[in-house]
Amino acid sequence: MDDAASEIARLRAALAASEARAASAEADLAQVRAVVTTSEAMIRHLKLEIAKMRREQYGQSSERRARLIDQMELQLEELEAGATEDEIAAERVAAKITNVSAFERRRPARKPFPEHLPRERVIIEAPAHCACCGSARIVKMGEDITETLEAIPRQWKVIQTVREKFTCRDCEKISQPPAPFHATPHGWAGPNLLATILFEKFGHHQPLNRQAERYPIEGVDLSLSTLADQVGACATALQPIHDLIRAHVLAARRLHDDDTTVPLLAKGATRQAGLWTYVRDDRPLAGGAPPAALFHFSPDREKTHPNRHLTRWHGTLQADAYGGYNDLYRAGRSPAPVISALCWSHARRKFFELADIAGNVRKRSRLLFGMARDGDLPRSLTRTLGSGRSPWLGALTYLVVACGFAAVGEIEFVASLSSLGVTLVFAAINMAVIAIRFTQPGLERPFRLPSIANVPLTAALGVVSSLLPAAQYGWKVYLTFGGPFLLGAVPYALVSSRRARKGTSEDESRNQCQAEPIHDKE
Repeated sequence: MDDAASEIARLRAALAASEARAASAEADLAQVRAVVTTSEAMIRHLKLEIAKMRREQYGQSSERRARLIDQMELQLEELEAGATEDEIAAERVAAKITNVSAFERRRPARKPFPEHLPRERVIIEAPAHCACCGSARIVKMGEDITETLEAIPRQWKVIQTVREKFTCRDCEKISQPPAPFHATPHGWAGPNLLATILFEKFGHHQPLNRQAERYPIEGVDLSLSTLADQVGACATALQPIHDLIRAHVLAARRLHDDDTTVPLLAKGATRQAGLWTYVRDDRPLAGGAPPAALFHFSPDREKTHPNRHLTRWHGTLQADAYGGYNDLYRAGRSPAPVISALCWSHARRKFFELADIAGNVRKRSRLLFGMARDGDLPRSLTRTLGSGRSPWLGALTYLVVACGFAAVGEIEFVASLSSLGVTLVFAAINMAVIAIRFTQPGLERPFRLPSIANVPLTAALGVVSSLLPAAQYGWKVYLTFGGPFLLGAVPYALVSSRRARKGTSEDESRNQCQAEPIHDKE
């Protein structure tokens, strides 16, 4: 019995030790999970800061980058919330084990609450006796204040404006004060409610249908048509203010203009609309007129909109190189052509793009190196330099070719050369598909295409659709494109033929070696 009791005690001790190790491992796992989520949140935070700093340094290159920053902020919020949950879980697990320290995440310093917010003092009733000895001789020596930010839910109310009627005993006429002023007809909505509806729609981008769904939760039922009616009435009421702003902005001789795309809800899908901004700011030129901004919305980005916005205006317009402004700069415009002043911020972006020419050279030189290694280009392009084994001859070749195309002339001419090359590449790919049908008829194909005389219709249509755009350019484009093309095609044909002859001779020698008998040495 003594042996059995000792064995049971030993097993109980081993079980307790196993449970302790499992609990310790669980606590360690919770801490590791908290560390990982905190690290991910920190990485997201640093990436967000880097994106914002790049945007401030290089300018706002596109609205897509702004949307990406907003998306990164949403992801950061989710990661920080998850990190807090994992931290609390780690603290709870560590509280059960005395030999494991809880994980403490480094929290960002919280800003103090704004001073303009009202403070409501809630004083906890002080003790009447000493908590230690019970004596009643206690004296206040100070206080500790804990501030908690609280929000008061939005409150709705109905204002009853009473206009009393009085009748005259002498003339029996009725006297009554005039009705109060209302911003919109019939005046059932107060100015604060109207401002809330407009700011929710245009400031927070909350559509009216979302607002109509939220208001009944707060106890007030406002239909979508009712809200839309008030928005239209407010637009009519604010039209005189917009006209004054427009007159003030267009009275300037210098304007800054820019447009941005905004998503527009439409039937079936979301399309891109345009928001046009015209800014008057004479302060950098010691002007005394107050600055102002004029906004116009359009369902698209056609060039007719800036022409309509600036119909009778002429002066100096600072804008980007968007083609929609070209009609404003024409010499025959009435009353006078607009003077173009391009934007330095937009021009600076192109310099930063050109500054990455080293990266482009590295990528293209690696491509030339691979083609030369495979025998499609001269072997001299595989020459490397330095410990990094950089293909310097390939980089130099690409740089010379790129500079040659850049020196051809106008950007439209270079773009025509590039477009012609792309269309011919697509045509060559479709021609290769047709050629494979005849050269390798027995090749296994996972799917079938409709064909006529073993010619795939899709490939034939691809050839036609690629060659038709290629027929719209002038003879200068074809001549300029044909020269470099022949310079590359002739060496490639020579190299390919030599490779073919070399491959044939190697196959013949290999077959001859396999055909010769092998005699054992005696």
